[in-house]
Amino acid sequence: EITYTKTGEENPTKVTVEKQPDGSWKAPDGSNIQVIDGNIVIPESEVKDGTSVSAIAKNGDVASNGGGSVIDPVKPTEIKAPEKPAVDVVDGTVTITPPTDNVTSIEITYTKTGEENPTKVTVEKQPDGTWKAPDGSNIQVVDGKIVIPESEVKDGTSVSVVAKNGDTLTSDPNAKVVPAQNTTSVAPVAPTIEINEGKDVVITPPTDNVTSIEITYTKTGEENPTKVTVEKQPDGTWKAPEGSNIKVVDGKIVIPESEVKDNTTVTAISKNNDASSSDAATINTPQTPAPTAPENPDVTTNDNRDIIITPKGDNVTSLEITYIPEGTENPVTVVVNKLPDGSYDLPNGFGQDGNNIIIPENLVKDGTSVSVIAKNGDVTSNTPVTVVAPSEVLTPEIPKIEEDFDNNNVIITPNKDNTTSIVITFTPKGQTNPVSVEITKDEQGKWIVPDNSIPVAHPDGDKIIISRAEIENDTAISVIAKNGNKTSDSAEVILVPSKTDAERYDATISGPITVKDNNNLTLDEKQEIEDKIRKENVLPDRTVIVVENDGTVTITYPDKTTDTILPTKTVMETKKGDSTTSIINPFDLLADDDKDGFTNLEELTAGSKHDDPASVPASQKTSDRIDIKTTITTVNNINALTDSDKQAVKDAIVKNNNLPTGTNITVDNNGNVTITYPDGSFDTLKANVTITPYIPAETNNILSLPKTGHNNVLVQVLGSIGIAISGLFIIKSRKKDEE
Repeated sequence: EITYTKTGEENPTKVTVEKQPDGSWKAPDGSNIQVIDGNIVIPESEVKDGTSVSAIAKNGDVASNGGGSVIDPVKPTEIKAPEKPAVDVVDGTVTITPPTDNVTSIEITYTKTGEENPTKVTVEKQPDGTWKAPDGSNIQVVDGKIVIPESEVKDGTSVSVVAKNGDTLTSDPNAKVVPAQNTTSVAPVAPTIEINEGKDVVITPPTDNVTSIEITYTKTGEENPTKVTVEKQPDGTWKAPEGSNIKVVDGKIVIPESEVKDNTTVTAISKNNDASSSDAATINTPQTPAPTAPENPDVTTNDNRDIIITPKGDNVTSLEITYIPEGTENPVTVVVNKLPDGSYDLPNGFGQDGNNIIIPENLVKDGTSVSVIAKNGDVTSNTPVTVVAPSEVLTPEIPKIEEDFDNNNVIITPNKDNTTSIVITFTPKGQTNPVSVEITKDEQGKWIVPDNSIPVAHPDGDKIIISRAEIENDTAISVIAKNGNKTSDSAEVILVPSKTDAERYDATISGPITVKDNNNLTLDEKQEIEDKIRKENVLPDRTVIVVENDGTVTITYPDKTTDTILPTKTVMETKKGDSTTSIINPFDLLADDDKDGFTNLEELTAGSKHDDPASVPASQKTSDRIDIKTTITTVNNINALTDSDKQAVKDAIVKNNNLPTGTNITVDNNGNVTITYPDGSFDTLKANVTITPYIPAETNNILSLPKTGHNNVLVQVLGSIGIAISGLFIIKSRKKDEE
């Protein structure tokens, strides 16, 4: 606890310096007390001379018996006066040599050239011992000496120099009179003046005996001349007045062409300290020719429905654009000015790409006119150029494609609206690679087929007919619609088979139904047989099923071929009598008894066992047929699952899936799952669909992993020609992890 009186104060101050936990000492923030090598130091400047400093050591609240104290001695007040500085005047230049010791500044009093009253300037000694003149003065420091240039000091006036040591003492002034220089100034020669290629006025000052150039000219838009003086600086450069548009380039004075009024006189006179002047140099500015009308700009639209404005020629200074903004009814006019770098000062939202100005489609109301006028100053292009902002291009609907079995044709029916062309892709008869043909619609709505293309007929103008004889068997034909450059979302596709429908589908029934009279079936019994056949078979649209009174079934396919199912397979008569009639349910061919992903019918047809999950149809596997559903399981550490975490993941998979007996499930430490089926195939699940770290609110999202089978003929055929028509439609298939 230190008590002392601060410099400049009357009453003592008490300050506590604390010992830190690491044994060091810390003075209060904001105090000037320092800790150096474990000692507490109060700087000399901090303590008032002649006052007492006392210190008490404390341990908590227990203080030492007595305090150490000391009286701060009174510092000496005597400050030594510096010696006089040396002052020399040679050819009007004043050189001051400051003394070496006991000096902090040099105070100079002198009269500037062109003034009547003396000026006082203080040059300060820097901490590193160098000297620094005030900013903005023309006084220089050269090799430790202070130099006042001859041009800065008025001839015949006195220069008085005083050395100072702080503010207390100064040396006696050392004064010298600057002798009058040659008072008869040599008149400078006149400057040269010319007009450059850019029509700027260029003035070249003479080299010697010149201190300023006086220029008289008439500014553009004014009637009376203006007088401007450009001054020569001490370093020999030239400086135009602040706020003027006059420039200095490579030692020459340049008045821009835009600054000087056409057909007026520019006069320039060289001066030497106002004492003498040269003859006047004059030049007349040329008459600027009247601006020529610019060419009309190109105004177009692009595929994105943006408005593209392309100015033409070099004499365009601005563009006047009139348009109706999106969401409004009234037109607005904006003027965009050309900048020196060739760009334009565009409103927000507009863009520029090279020489093209772009107005995005979302800024202009659809179906309205955009008018543009090019301007060269006040001269405009001949007439406004107008373009209509196109309306939004709508996505066309997918064309309809169907087979005309009666005439052995394929019929394509495009949508009448928002369709400008259709693209047909098919494999021609006798070829292996598909081709694409684009058929366009003319202004009358008729479809135009390219020359030397596929044979088509379109008698009513809204259908395109292709003979099946022109198409290779067992290939696909696809069609997309286009509206300009926008295509339909997908393609419509059909297969052109070589077999008849009866050969392809071969409809059957899994077993008979029970009827009351097998020679006279009721309507309900007939409908039950038809429903059973449709349920058990995948039949094409427009398949007709007729059930006769005796249970005979005739199935007529779209291509007019037929299948027949005899009554022995469709009906079973209920026997009437005293005993109870017992009907054995037929074997369910559509069931999957062993849960291996294949129906009983598929396994029996393929020769595999319907009740053994390890027996599946040849070249097929369970993993292709089972869609695994997962439940997200919450665990404490997703990077190190415990045995109970792994069991919880397994239990969730078993609970949500009807898996075949003998399926093995393994879970690794990170939550990745491998499900191995009895036939040896397997599925893998990434941890991101099986586990999640613990969070306050549990999440139970059931995810279904898509599975694609291999029993779809159309998908197989399309896959074989996918390269040619990959841009027309998308066939999605799941890539198995084991692949």
